[in-house]
Amino acid sequence: MNNEKLMVLKLVDDGKITADEAVKLIKALGNSASEREIDLEDKLNRFSQSVDCFAKDSKERVENFAKDVEPRFKNVAKVVIEKTASMVDDLSKVLKETVANINESVDKECNCDCGCEEEKQTDETKVEDEDENKDEPRAN
Repeated sequence: MNNEKLMVLKLVDDGKITADEAVKLIKALGNSASEREIDLEDKLNRFSQSVDCFAKDSKERVENFAKDVEPRFKNVAKVVIEKTASMVDDLSKVLKETVANINESVDKECNCDCGCEEEKQTDETKVEDEDENKDEPRAN
């Protein structure tokens, strides 16, 4: 038993109230407690329903957002891939041209005053001299 009912019974025991009055008091106490429990349960049920409704609504909003954003992301990815491929193609062309220019400039004779032409001729003369000396016997 709860404390309120014990107090009512003590009042009866002390002779302060009659048994009929005690029954009425206990019924009143019981009703208000059970009414409070029912009210609390009702509030909890309504809160639970509100949370469920909010969760369902949030889920729908997120799904709709994802459906809306997905094609946009795909489009952005496609553009990025196309631009990257174009940049790679441009870079490849520039590199090929640069390599071709370097090879062409190496093949041309040097017109500078650095002496590299003389070295080239000296190197060529050495190769010619070596070719001629192959046929001649070596002196020991």
